[in-house]
Amino acid sequence: MHRIAICTFSRAEYGLLKRVISHAALAFDTLLIAGGWHHGALLGNTISEVHHDALLDPGRILEVPFADAGAGSPSMAAVVSRGVLMMDRLFTEHPVDVLVVMGDRHELFAATLAALHHRIPVAHISGGEVSAGAIDDSVRHATTKLSHLHLVAGQQCAENVSRMGEEDWRIVITGEPGIDNIHSGDYATAEELHNLYGIENTTPLILVTLHPSTLETHIALRDQYTPLAEALASLEGYQVLITAPGAEAGVEEMVIAWQRLADKYPHIRYIPHLGSRNYLGVMRYAAVVAGNSSSGLTEAPSLGIPVVNIGGRQKGRMAATSILHCGYQTREILDAIQQATTPGHRERCAQQSNPYDPYCDGQNSRRVTEAILRLLEQEHHQILQKRFITETDPAQWNTLLP
Repeated sequence: MHRIAICTFSRAEYGLLKRVISHAALAFDTLLIAGGWHHGALLGNTISEVHHDALLDPGRILEVPFADAGAGSPSMAAVVSRGVLMMDRLFTEHPVDVLVVMGDRHELFAATLAALHHRIPVAHISGGEVSAGAIDDSVRHATTKLSHLHLVAGQQCAENVSRMGEEDWRIVITGEPGIDNIHSGDYATAEELHNLYGIENTTPLILVTLHPSTLETHIALRDQYTPLAEALASLEGYQVLITAPGAEAGVEEMVIAWQRLADKYPHIRYIPHLGSRNYLGVMRYAAVVAGNSSSGLTEAPSLGIPVVNIGGRQKGRMAATSILHCGYQTREILDAIQQATTPGHRERCAQQSNPYDPYCDGQNSRRVTEAILRLLEQEHHQILQKRFITETDPAQWNTLLP
């Protein structure tokens, strides 16, 4: 049986990978490499969720705490450097046939660079997307060039990967695997959310996640979060639940601001980490999702929830037609939230299609596993030896699906 390793370095991709991990456990000798910001106390010490879920036997979960010093210190470059060394040792001790990574976080370089020199093929989920306001965009595209199998959300992503010179037979349109959790109903109930967080179903809820927009250098970090804070403070007729930003430069400053806001206003709660099941549950019951999290673009549309996307972090990314985009000014944010919560807009959201879920069958994670199985039917050297192709041939996409 082939051995594969699946990486999770933060809460951002762990919840989205759960069903991939479960499918892979049935098809492969599967390891879960858990580390990076999972060990950061500032962002909720989410490694506890990985162990609590017990998707694999404890001995199959390998911890690599290369970012355990806390968000922002050491520097992101130092985190990656430390991670490469730790991943190099891990691959020496635990050889694998394929490494599975997801997304666009800078920690991916720790795994992919080590895998490159161990001649381990890389399967990359969620390539070909665009988010022009963050360094994640560059990390994602670099990861594409370090990868040997591209498991993408939709046709536009497939085209983007192909235009980067990747061979079309390596491109598989799977849909985003995290959306499978929605199709299966794997989210917390209203009663559970009330017991955990005191959320009332009689008062409309706003779910907020705002990440630093790392390439909008002309806008100071304070000017990214302060207008949103002012808007939320004025919305006393709502319950507001704010989750922690991702591990980016300036995250400590933003976390302190949210904590102070929650301390000052009784209708606002700050909860660093909800866990993927609870997060989807909160999203399901939300009147609106606000901020610049990718979950607002990838998951909320499948729940029919209105989204207000703030600022330029997600600029260029695929988005459902009902998603409202606005700038950082307080008045813009309030106007967008008001529009998002009208009955007419809510109805449009319920009828929208989600570009990240082209099949709408809850089987995106299964397609990921099937594509990896078919890839491993080839000789090792054939998988590793990539050609740079200048023409796009969509007829070859999904070659690795049954």
